[in-house]
Amino acid sequence: MLGFLVAILCFCCVPSATLYSATHPNEKEYFNIVKSIDLFGEVYRELSKSYVDTLNVSSLMYAGIDGMLHTLDPYTVFLDEEDAGELDDMTSGQYAGIGVTISPIEGMFYITSVVEGGGCSKGSSQIR
Repeated sequence: MLGFLVAILCFCCVPSATLYSATHPNEKEYFNIVKSIDLFGEVYRELSKSYVDTLNVSSLMYAGIDGMLHTLDPYTVFLDEEDAGELDDMTSGQYAGIGVTISPIEGMFYITSVVEGGGCSKGSSQIR
């Protein structure tokens, strides 16, 4: 499947490079991108043909993506579908919980407030 995907990417990028280079002033940069994608595909092809153990395609691809992003800065990361879904849940306000804020005080954890609209606010919970 991945080899097919890499082949599709390479097949789509080569004609795109010709069209892009005619309209974009930085032809050399785009050529280098296409060349790097081709190299990535060649390395994968050789590994899949010659490597002694079975390859985990997903692990290889995610490691390649993580390695590429790691060269940028510590804030740019790749989120797969599961991680992106978890982030959406956390940032949308649509996650489940009992509706309290817990804070450490003198080495112990205490409920310090009840979140309005949360589960505890609907009952008779009180903060002392």
